[in-house]
Amino acid sequence: MAINQVVRVTISPPIARFTISGPKGTDACVIKDDDANLDCTYDATTSGGFPRFYNWTYTISGSNNRSTTTDKTGDVFIQDKCDFFKGRSTSTDSNGDRFLSMDIRLVIEDREGTSSQPSTRTIRVYTNGRCGY
Repeated sequence: MAINQVVRVTISPPIARFTISGPKGTDACVIKDDDANLDCTYDATTSGGFPRFYNWTYTISGSNNRSTTTDKTGDVFIQDKCDFFKGRSTSTDSNGDRFLSMDIRLVIEDREGTSSQPSTRTIRVYTNGRCGY
């Protein structure tokens, strides 16, 4: 006797979650050199669902820089280098260090092409005397 059954699998929708960290702490990066490499990393391992792509948007004063990765962890990378940071207004922390406020937004796309709701963090990018500061 043969038994047929229908099995339904529901894939959880993607949920974007991430942290940014570096030697200066959580939600803080320092411009390391004149190519505007940053000393911080992203970690999206706590994101939900079955991520295929991690779509990152970096925003300062209305200007955006975008990148897409397949890795849940890695270095924060700004493609436009110093051009992205130049000419922006800075703030000063309690130690007298100048920084830029940058929004980092993550949207995850899963294997089915479904996108998550965006998750955004505002971080400090310390200029460290680089990129014209």
